[in-house]
Parts: sequence; C-alpha cells; structure tokens
Amino acid sequence: MTGSGGSPTDLDELALAPLTTQIDALASGAVTSRDLLECVADRIDRLDGELGAVVTLDLDRARERADRIDRARAAGADV
Repeated sequence: MTGSGGSPTDLDELALAPLTTQIDALASGAVTSRDLLECVADRIDRLDGELGAVVTLDLDRARERADRIDRARAAGADV
C-alpha cells in the first residue's frame, strides 16, 4: 500500500523501501528513527530464525543512536 506519489504508508512497507525513500520519510517527520529501527528489529525477530542471516545485533546501541538522532532532528539539526 502506497500513499500519493508512490510513498510507503506503513512502517513494514517503509522498512523494505529504498534508502532514499526512508531518508525522505525521516526528514519530513513522517517517521522517527526509533520507529523505523523497531520495525526493522521486529522483522529480524520474526523472519531471521531459520535464515540466520543476522549474526550480530546490538539493539541497545542502535536504540541509543536512533533516540539521539531523533532528539537532534527535533532540535532542528540537519541529520
């Protein structure tokens, strides 16, 4: 499901979208870094069991960085 102009309308779709689309969604405030991270982490949790494609996952550090970026963006920083 996509919105006008072909942009993803939900996080699961955005998680699979091209990086440029994800960056646009972050820059516009349509999604936060933390929301996108949690969506991707959930997909890894649901889908990686049999695949074993993700060897190391440091969600604590990723969450700290996502929160830091979201705070900086909220303060007006260009990140």
